Amino acid sequence: NSSVTNTRIDSVSGWGVHIYGSSSNPQDYNNIEDNVISNVGLSGHGAGIILSRGVGNHAKGNLILNSPVGIGVRYVGVRSKLEGNKIKNCDVGLMIDQNLSPNLKNNTIMNSRIKIQKIKL
Repeated sequence: NSSVTNTRIDSVSGWGVHIYGSSSNPQDYNNIEDNVISNVGLSGHGAGIILSRGVGNHAKGNLILNSPVGIGVRYVGVRSKLEGNKIKNCDVGLMIDQNLSPNLKNNTIMNSRIKIQKIKL
C-alpha cells in the first residue's frame, strides 16, 4: 500500500493520481489524502483520482478542480471509500462502475455537468 498526501498536482495530460493494478498484482489499501489536483486530463481524458483493480483504497479530503472526471472508481475497485472530497468544475464528479458500491461520505460536487455517473462495463 502507498500514500499520496499533501501534494499539489497541476496541468497534466492524463490522470492526477492513478491507482491501477492487474488481476495478478492488485493495488490494495492505498490512501490519497489532502491533495489539491487541478487541470488534469488536458489530452481530453483522465481523472483527478482513479481507484481501480484493488481492495480498500481510500480518497479523503482532496480538492479536485477542472478535470474530465473528478474521481473514478473503476475496474474492480472493491470496498473503496471516498470521504470529504471537494470536486469542482469537472465534466463528471464521480464515475463509478455499475457493479461497484464504494462507501461515499460527505463529498461535495459543484459546478459539474454530471454529479455521479454509473458506467456499465
